[in-house]
Amino acid sequence: MRIPSKLIKRVAKTFLLFLSVAVSRLFKMSLILGSRCAFFSGVNCVMPLSGQFVGSRFGALLLLIPSLLLAFLNNNYYLTFYHIPSIFASFYWSVDSKLLRVGLPLICMALFIFHPVGQGAWVYSLYWLIPIIMSFIAHKNVFYKALGATFSAHAVGSILWLYGTSIPSSVWIALIPVVLVERLAFASGMVLVYKLYSFVKVHGRAFLTSICGNVLCTKGLKK
Repeated sequence: MRIPSKLIKRVAKTFLLFLSVAVSRLFKMSLILGSRCAFFSGVNCVMPLSGQFVGSRFGALLLLIPSLLLAFLNNNYYLTFYHIPSIFASFYWSVDSKLLRVGLPLICMALFIFHPVGQGAWVYSLYWLIPIIMSFIAHKNVFYKALGATFSAHAVGSILWLYGTSIPSSVWIALIPVVLVERLAFASGMVLVYKLYSFVKVHGRAFLTSICGNVLCTKGLKK
């Protein structure tokens, strides 16, 4: 029975995605506010590009499945929530929808401001105007799209944290300059990963084609 080449490519891309996520976890950046052991890491640069890896708009959902399994086995559902913001970042990157790119940040802003703690730090939510603005110019530059995607993830993650923890308004306000540096770093990392992936995709395919061609040529000479 011959396995379809498309299936082989999809499996290979999925494996590459999981491998990239596993390796990127090693590069920790900063402790997540309100957590004692969870860190922002290279995952925040790789996961938003998951759709690019597997050739599907819903590539990030593949990473939710093992997270659900690990959460069930370890009785730690934080593992699931950790990936949710990146899933929305992946949608922002892969799906050209104003409803998603504009509507989601607006909903997050409303949820933040209506919360008692968020009311005292409403200026923090102004960051989520960035993905809205980027949605109109994302097609012009990869960095613009990355910036919109990472702030989209930031919006969703902040709402989960706001309603799931008891962090005071003063801390949210103090985090405003930290968020700027953090998200610029993530956006730059996403661009770097995207460029690296594009390079490997083009030159890796050419390299494999060359290798296969040489092998076939050698077999032909032996015959």
